[in-house]
Formats: sequence, structure tokens, C-alpha cells
Amino acid sequence: MFEAFYGMTATPFTRALPPDALYASAALDEILGRLEYAAARQRFAVVTGDGGTGNSIAIRRLAAPAGPRPVPAVGPSRTPT
Repeated sequence: MFEAFYGMTATPFTRALPPDALYASAALDEILGRLEYAAARQRFAVVTGDGGTGNSIAIRRLAAPAGPRPVPAVGPSRTPT
């Protein structure tokens, strides 16, 4: 009901929020930069924070296809033993 009133295209604060609808704040740019750095070097990264602060959607945004640029794989790093 309030979505139509405010002209929203999706319900806010749900897991179904599209990653491209995420507000591009300085903090988001920082976390995406750090995650891209870790993924490019096949390093392990941990994202922590209180529930509802955007941890999962930031990772989904990193993994979402963004045009012709290659998408880094997000997951555990495996090194030969």
C-alpha cells in the first residue's frame, strides 16, 4: 500500500530487493571495493554487521552481472596443498 503512495517499484527492506536498487553510499563503495580487491586476488573476505544493514545485498550486488565487465566469484578460497 505505501509502495504505491511513495512511488516505490519494490518493497524496501526485503531480501528480494534487486541489487541494482541499492543506494550507492560511500560505505557501499568502500565494501564493494574491498570485496573486489579480495576476489581479484583470490583472498578470503568476511562481511559482518548487524542484521538489516545490507551485508547480504552488498555481496549480491558484487556478484550480479554488471554489463560486459567480468564478475568475480564470491566464495571460499581454495589453495592447493
